[in-house]
Amino acid sequence: MSEDEKIEMFAQWTPEMKISPFMQALEQQGLEYKRLEDGKVNMDMVNLLITKRDLVMWRYCNSKPHRHWKVTDVKNYFGIQGNKVKLYEQFTIIWKTLMPKKSWDCEKHPEETSPVSQCRSCIRERRLSRETASE
Repeated sequence: MSEDEKIEMFAQWTPEMKISPFMQALEQQGLEYKRLEDGKVNMDMVNLLITKRDLVMWRYCNSKPHRHWKVTDVKNYFGIQGNKVKLYEQFTIIWKTLMPKKSWDCEKHPEETSPVSQCRSCIRERRLSRETASE
């Protein structure tokens, strides 16, 4: 994602998102997903990864990730509000702004499809292409 795209995504953030506990903690350690000097990973970015998994489970599978999980904790930590759909949309704005583009971001499927099953066909295609390349 280019700098212009990141700036455009950041402009979509609400004021609550900009002053959330997540952003305050992240600004202290740096806004990049990378290993710190001592080999440890930025825990705020790890929380972002785990929350993505949790919200996908909650929105698309209609189940809580574990018995102590509360959506209120997610809302307060990230400064987001709304129902399942709105919450996931706001979280996706944070995700796209901060996370680097990796191979798990599928260009062929729109964001509205279920992340649980969105790239199964792409995974199959990659697996088949690797198998044919190795033969």
